Amino acid sequence: QIDDVEAFLPGSQVEVTAVKELEPYVGQTFDFKVIKISNERRNLIVSRRELIEGTLAEKKAELLASLQKGEVKKGRVKNITDFGAFIDLDGLDGLLHITDMSWGRIKHPSELLKVGQELDVMVLDVDRDRERVSLGLKQTTENPWNTIQEQFPVGARVAGKVVNLAAYGAFVEIAPGVEGLVHISEFSWTKRVARASDVLNVGDEVQVVVLSVDIDNQKIALGIRQTQDNPWDTVQERFPVGSKVSGKIRNFTAYGPFVELEEGIDGMIHVTDMSWTRRPNHPTECLKKGEEVEAIVLEVNPKDQRISLGLKQAENDPWSNISDQYKVGDIVFMVINQPKPGTDDVYIVTVQCQITSDAYKGFYGWGQWCYDCIILAQDAVYEGCPLLAGRNETEVEQNCFDFGAKYKQENGITF
Repeated sequence: QIDDVEAFLPGSQVEVTAVKELEPYVGQTFDFKVIKISNERRNLIVSRRELIEGTLAEKKAELLASLQKGEVKKGRVKNITDFGAFIDLDGLDGLLHITDMSWGRIKHPSELLKVGQELDVMVLDVDRDRERVSLGLKQTTENPWNTIQEQFPVGARVAGKVVNLAAYGAFVEIAPGVEGLVHISEFSWTKRVARASDVLNVGDEVQVVVLSVDIDNQKIALGIRQTQDNPWDTVQERFPVGSKVSGKIRNFTAYGPFVELEEGIDGMIHVTDMSWTRRPNHPTECLKKGEEVEAIVLEVNPKDQRISLGLKQAENDPWSNISDQYKVGDIVFMVINQPKPGTDDVYIVTVQCQITSDAYKGFYGWGQWCYDCIILAQDAVYEGCPLLAGRNETEVEQNCFDFGAKYKQENGITF
């Protein structure tokens, strides 16, 4: 009621924000602005909201003009979103982005703030043309990275909490606002870690060692395996060169199998060190996964974490005394084997023939007790050559006289 005239105040015009209950305003005296007069209905429509908005607009303009970067102001949380919170600076709203709330990691602003909460914020930026203000909460406290090298020198062992996992490693918080990355390669000296989640979970408490500190980019490299002794430091003592070791075939590659000597420590047998007499196309021709083998340690490289093993070195080298067993001109007996793969004129055969410098091309191991002789086709099929074409020992002996006699007669050989 204005003097003796009654006026109508719409509910939307009571406050700047919506009012659900009007009962508390009954009987109170306020200033109002007449926004409409109806002579026909003899009615006045008034607004308190427009007066408040006008006052706030003046205050907002004054505050916007006076704000300075770096200034700390008191405010109240007006609204919270996924990306931040709007702070009421007594007539002017500013945005507090989630990245400027804490030096540490937070997933949602509601973890730190509540609507109506009062707090001190720092003015980060003022855009007077667009009437926008950027605010910071973490900037009101000291940046922990300013003293990070003093707190966490390289080599220091500290406790931390896993706050996030990625495919390539785990982020560990070692102080409020300070996180470091443990790469999967720094999880274990011996175990092969494919994903960080295979070893750690968010919330796990872990011990880590500081490997490096990059203040400019605010990055810290951490290691978990460095909290334990490196078994490769003493591997030469446990597996000295020349010693005989045993282990199971763990897996295969085209160039050789890997043998597990102890948990996390593998040695590799190169295909050239598998047999003295046989040259397999693939190591699976000689060995099976899970098979127990004995080998000789050929080389140990702790720096590159490599151990070279030899399977053939665990046995006597039949080539060491081959000249004592076979000489040019000797008659040898072998079993028919097969053509050499991929060739048309070279045969790996088992023959009883006179070894000559032309016909003898070399020996290849075949089984445990015999050798294969490589014979060129031109040396093996001409008339009179002492080639025994039998499929078994009986046929060889029968055919030996037909071929061998002529060859011996032409060459003046008697035996």
